[in-house]
Amino acid sequence: MDISEEMNKTATKRSKESGVSDKVKFVLGDSQNLPFDDNTFDVVINECAVGIPDDSQKVLNEMLRVVKPMGAVAIHESTWKKPLTEQEKDEIAERYGTTPLEFNEWKEMLEIAGTSNIITEFEQWSRPEMFWNIRKDRTVKSHKTIMSIREKIITAYRIFKTYGLKGVIKVFENEIFFFKTVLNGELGYALYKGIKKPGR
Repeated sequence: MDISEEMNKTATKRSKESGVSDKVKFVLGDSQNLPFDDNTFDVVINECAVGIPDDSQKVLNEMLRVVKPMGAVAIHESTWKKPLTEQEKDEIAERYGTTPLEFNEWKEMLEIAGTSNIITEFEQWSRPEMFWNIRKDRTVKSHKTIMSIREKIITAYRIFKTYGLKGVIKVFENEIFFFKTVLNGELGYALYKGIKKPGR
């Protein structure tokens, strides 16, 4: 089972546990080629996954294709907070596993896709704790305590089984580098919301 199928299985299980399985449906698909007809949904949301595929513009184009005219679209995306060289950006993106963009770049791409009336929130989503206070079971006060010691050991073991010791070292090196980037104020999150232009 690949990670997409595992996520789908987990989401389905949680929807049943929450008593909302009759209200939701989970479908596996390619975000650059969504398996839905034009003008299908009232709202389309992408949570920190526009920058993962090779063509972020195509992901946004697809979001606008499947939302109804005057329907809402929203993305929450990794966004550069400070000017960086292309080499610095490439290294961070490689370690992070997604491609952050400048604030105005995301906005311009949404407009190209057919979004209007765009409203944004940036600073409030870019506080460092937004990157680590992500647990449902407890409040996380530091990036060093997102996972318990036991969870770190289990994670390291799973990585080791597939990628060996070098893989374990690389993952934890990337984690240190990533949080250094966040703490240095170089990377944040931004929220963008808009509507699909009539006639698109």
